[in-house]
Amino acid sequence: LPSFGFLSSSNLVLNYASVVKGFELWRLFTCFFVYGLGLPFLMNMVFLYRYSTSVERGTFAGRTGDYVWMLLFSSLILILIGFWWPFSTLGKSLILVIVYYWSRTNPNA
Repeated sequence: LPSFGFLSSSNLVLNYASVVKGFELWRLFTCFFVYGLGLPFLMNMVFLYRYSTSVERGTFAGRTGDYVWMLLFSSLILILIGFWWPFSTLGKSLILVIVYYWSRTNPNA
């Protein structure tokens, strides 16, 4: 939505002062979905589709709840890491978590 001018990305990124003092809890969720349009966005969506479906159909076959739990736990860890490092968008980091997990479960691919 920020790319189309509907919202300002400064209202969506992770800002801990706004979360704690302003009680803007949506920032804990929306920081994973702030992207600009272009080739990097397209490549991240390809990675997300390719590796996320592979992990869900392979390692977590028939256990979608476990896969969602892994994503939620990884998101929580990324947000906690963001307390020490100033990460304002975490979408790429979550995609890297999925790619890393896929690479560890498929070492010979």
